[in-house]
Amino acid sequence: MTPPDHRCRPPAYRLPPFTLVTYF
Repeated sequence: MTPPDHRCRPPAYRLPPFTLVTYF
C-alpha cells in the first residue's frame, strides 16, 4: 500500500503534527 517513495522521504511527513512537536 505504501509507495517506495516513502523510503527516500522521512517518516515525519506521514506522521501526525503532534509527532513533530515531540521530535523537536
